[in-house]
Amino acid sequence: MADHQEAGTPITVENAWPFTSVTHAFLEGRSAAVVVGSDLRVWDLDDRQLIRHVTLPYFPPEKDFKHGLRDVACTRVNGRVVAVTGGYDKTVRIVDLLAGAQVGDPLTGHTSTIWAVACGSLHGTPIALTAGDDTTVGLWDLRQRQPIGRPLTGHTKAVRSVAWGRVDGRSVAISSDRDTVLVWDLEASPPMPRPLEDLGGEVRAVALTAVGGRPVAVTGGEDVRLWDPLTGRPVGPPLFDGRDTFVSSLACGTLHGRPTVLAAIYGQHVRVWDLEEHRRIGPTPPGRYADEVPAHWTDPATGDVYDLTGDLVDDDGDRWKVVDYDGIEPIVCELPNDPTVAFGIVDAHQEFGLSSVITPGRHR
Repeated sequence: MADHQEAGTPITVENAWPFTSVTHAFLEGRSAAVVVGSDLRVWDLDDRQLIRHVTLPYFPPEKDFKHGLRDVACTRVNGRVVAVTGGYDKTVRIVDLLAGAQVGDPLTGHTSTIWAVACGSLHGTPIALTAGDDTTVGLWDLRQRQPIGRPLTGHTKAVRSVAWGRVDGRSVAISSDRDTVLVWDLEASPPMPRPLEDLGGEVRAVALTAVGGRPVAVTGGEDVRLWDPLTGRPVGPPLFDGRDTFVSSLACGTLHGRPTVLAAIYGQHVRVWDLEEHRRIGPTPPGRYADEVPAHWTDPATGDVYDLTGDLVDDDGDRWKVVDYDGIEPIVCELPNDPTVAFGIVDAHQEFGLSSVITPGRHR
């Protein structure tokens, strides 16, 4: 995360179904990746060794087919680290990661595929949230291995993403069916949903975090947006750097003590945003990621060479400035300088023309 470079070589697996979800856990003080697909696997991230491979039994037992898992989340139950999964067989599984075995029978209640799983707590009890094609969000007591009340209803389409968090000390959930995003107060009886307003397009991923001590809901689609979960209204402008993107998943955390969001983009790359800077909290302007911006940059797709040593003027005569370099390409914005409306230089070239600074590549 410090230099945007991949850490070591990828972990590869032969003869495995495509993996559909990954999460993180600490097992006996060691950092581990928990990955699901047709089964569940755990890798020690320090030495990159597979330490658990769990094949879950069919349910019902007489069915003989590969059920396939769609999502996984981890938490602690009675001092044990467990993974909670959901998938095509409509059941919720609890797996003790140290023992490498399923805990009890699968939890049933959903009537179709479970797409998303999140873990949290409610009144001190570890819980799981599950979302699926049946348009509901399930709430589960992981100690008793049973549902808490009836499924949460309010969506009219398949629910594809769900997350847990705290807002003003209360346990809440956020869920999305791509066209509607609902925030649920889990401590209300019954939990009542509050919709987010003016989503700005389809939403594929949701998260809950805090910025400057304030609770924030985060959504991902054509861009990343921040919301006040108490009012359902946007907080600040969308996080967007000018590239054609579509966010498929989100994760929130901290980097150097600052709140950040990681957004995985269809197209094999990940964006990282500083939530404080992009919300323009405080008087200081956004900081620059790169210590140094290249004087020349070559587009690997076309071979075009961009000369960034002089004035950057588009084909309409408007002036631009290189404001950053994210390790992929230079980031530019039109003057007067407004870093919240920035573009990758390739998109700026295609949209506005930067002919005066480009030497076309031979294989353009």
